[in-house]
Amino acid sequence: MTSGRMSASLVPMTVGHALVRSATASPGATALVIPPDRLTYGELLARARARARGLAGFGVEAGDRVGLLMPNCLEFVEDLFAVALLGAVVVPINPRLQPPEVAYVTDHAEARMVLTADRQDGPTGDLPVAEAVRPAHDALLLYTSGTTSKPKGVRLSHEAVVRTGMARFTERPDEGTPVVWTPCPLFHVGALVPLIGCVALGIPFATQRQFAAAEALRLWEQEGVTTALPLFAAFTDAILDDPTFATTDRRRLQQVLTTGDSRHVERAQRELAPARLVSAYGMTELCGVSASSPTDESDEDRVAWDGRPFQGVELRIVDPVSRRPVRAGELGEIAARGYCRLTAYHRDPEATAAVIDSDGWFHTGDLGVMDAAGRVKFRGRGKDVLKVGGENVSPLEVEAHLGLHPAVAHVEVVGAPDPRLDEVVAAFVEVASGEQVAAADLIDHCRGSLAHFKVPRHVRFVGPGTWPMSATKVSKAALRDRIAAELLGSGVPS
Repeated sequence: MTSGRMSASLVPMTVGHALVRSATASPGATALVIPPDRLTYGELLARARARARGLAGFGVEAGDRVGLLMPNCLEFVEDLFAVALLGAVVVPINPRLQPPEVAYVTDHAEARMVLTADRQDGPTGDLPVAEAVRPAHDALLLYTSGTTSKPKGVRLSHEAVVRTGMARFTERPDEGTPVVWTPCPLFHVGALVPLIGCVALGIPFATQRQFAAAEALRLWEQEGVTTALPLFAAFTDAILDDPTFATTDRRRLQQVLTTGDSRHVERAQRELAPARLVSAYGMTELCGVSASSPTDESDEDRVAWDGRPFQGVELRIVDPVSRRPVRAGELGEIAARGYCRLTAYHRDPEATAAVIDSDGWFHTGDLGVMDAAGRVKFRGRGKDVLKVGGENVSPLEVEAHLGLHPAVAHVEVVGAPDPRLDEVVAAFVEVASGEQVAAADLIDHCRGSLAHFKVPRHVRFVGPGTWPMSATKVSKAALRDRIAAELLGSGVPS
């Protein structure tokens, strides 16, 4: 690590302080690139302060929750830091959600207001920055689908998001001056935390308004990207398949973080070399990442394991029932403790108490193993949450909506394999007596009410009394096996 700007101490600080410090130290340095726009740190701070004055004029105060409903754009970043400067809490909202879903998030978050991409200049004058805001106070309230029918609000502190964002780049550094790129939407923890980490360290962060592989490759070459965070196979494969990939100058590229099955990962490692493919483990409740591969490990180790936890973060594998640690190499539940952990679930003390024990360990519900050297490997979700192209989907939410259709007597939702998105939604439906319904009708029933990635891609009908059962309930594992065998046996899923 040779960049002077990367030597910042990992002391706790607020998101607003992170921007002020970098803008003061290097006002002319590039902060943000979202083609065709770019901002220096001085410009970003000035714009964030102007937006903060406007928000203060509308009555936003420290502790208020402010929704951000917009695609990747300068305004999102300006508003993110404007809200932080006031000591208020940012509630990023997925712009792909349908109106009923947006209404739930804003109501549950008790948002003071929701900001969209239409920019208005705020009043001039002194900025009423909340001096009392502390690193332990909430910075973000992120909504993520879980095992309940409605998404849970994850409260993350300033210290959690700033330190986690910084740790990714200080403990797993690039050589020379780093430049970070991700195609992920800015409402996603996989983009938000790296953005905040970059700002805290005064390094450039690049993204796109909408992902296009050819534009991403131009950005890699133009900006000299050193760390690429595509995160999901859908983004990585699109880049590798683009006709301009072979002619793109990627000499500065050093690290690529992506996920997927072994076929996707091995291809990425091969075609992106000599850049190193790194793995990581995390979730929204852990600021997106709590462990990642050291870059000095072998290619085989970096692909086989999801890395070691960052300094100040602990991971261990426990028995899911007793919650006692298991031996190295044994399968169990991943538990985490440290600064990256969520504070609590918003307005849900019971859910919080169920996952955070008296010693501060967060029980993730994920299954994994750990070796004697402390490396962790994710082995599957204990919860039934689906991961559709990187988006969390609660089966219960889709089942609840399909159950509103008068022709549906019973429905079970599982994940189906997909070559581009890893998995998509598949619904198994028992039709009510005397009713008739087509698969297309059920899919149309979901469109407009559920986000596109939650809408079933496959619908299969099950006759009364023919559901596969495990003890007293339907076996979702059997349904997953059934749809996988059908789709994979017929070639590439439609």
